[in-house]
Amino acid sequence: MVDWLDARYGDFVYDIAGLDFWLPELGMRESCQRYYQERQGAIPFYEERVLCYECSIAMDALRFFAKKGDEQAYQWARRRILQV
Repeated sequence: MVDWLDARYGDFVYDIAGLDFWLPELGMRESCQRYYQERQGAIPFYEERVLCYECSIAMDALRFFAKKGDEQAYQWARRRILQV
């Protein structure tokens, strides 16, 4: 089950990117892409949009964790965006 509590207005791909960034083990990026391809066709520039939004999410996370002084979380977010 997916908790959409932090869903936002705007491009729905941003929400997918958020889930993929924070919970990569769910495989949301691939699952959502398959879902939409099977039902509606390809999402225009899907991979580029996900990557752009994940970079934005990572920058916000790095700023937050640096300001908070949470080195462990900062390093996790750093490693995560480098994986992407």
